[in-house]
Order: sequence, then structure tokens, then C-alpha cells
Amino acid sequence: MHIGAFEGKDEKNNKSILKALAFNGSLVKYDVFKLVKEQAKIAWSTISRRIDDLKERGYLIETGTRMITVGRRMDDSPIYGLTWKGFIAILIDDEVRNNIIAVVEKNPQLEPLNKILQTVKGFI
Repeated sequence: MHIGAFEGKDEKNNKSILKALAFNGSLVKYDVFKLVKEQAKIAWSTISRRIDDLKERGYLIETGTRMITVGRRMDDSPIYGLTWKGFIAILIDDEVRNNIIAVVEKNPQLEPLNKILQTVKGFI
């Protein structure tokens, strides 16, 4: 199976970012950095570049903004979440597939799938 995000030298970092967003929902770049650096030694600049690249390639989308403090100033920072393309790509990971319901619940931007899950849960 050919998944562009999981080819080349950036494969491990891209997978870590997509997996963090799958399990935690939409996050600002720094929150992704905090989650991913626990699993692997990775620099802030690498996370920032990888998120920008994944967004440009259609794996991530800006789902909103959050006010953050940078030094002494307040600034709006974009919040990034999975697109359908990113969701399908990260399904390559066994842990994500085994916890698919939790992943869908954490990612409301996957609109039709989230509505289907809520409907099914209503019948259970």
C-alpha cells in the first residue's frame, strides 16, 4: 500500500504526529510536540515543519484557533486535526485500528463518521 506520508526519512515523525492527533483530537503544534517528544527524541522545529508539510499534503486541517502566550504577548495559534486522508492513512497503525471508536470520538471534524457513531451508540 502506498501512503505518501509514510515514505522516506520523515515516515517515523509523520506517523507519530498523526497518531498523537488521532488519539488526542485537534491540538496546537506545541501540544503535539509535548506528546511526541515523550515517545522519541524529536526537536520542536521538526514537529513544526512536519505539521506544515502534512497540512500542505492534505493529511491535516486547521480546525480552529486557540489563544496562546508567546513570551509576553498573546497570539492566536492554529489548532490542527486529521482530515479524512490523515485518518485513513493512520489506520495503518494497529493501535489506532484497535481503538477506532475512541479515535472517532476525539475527532469531530470527521463529520459523517462521527454522526454515524453517535447514531449507533444510541441503539446500543
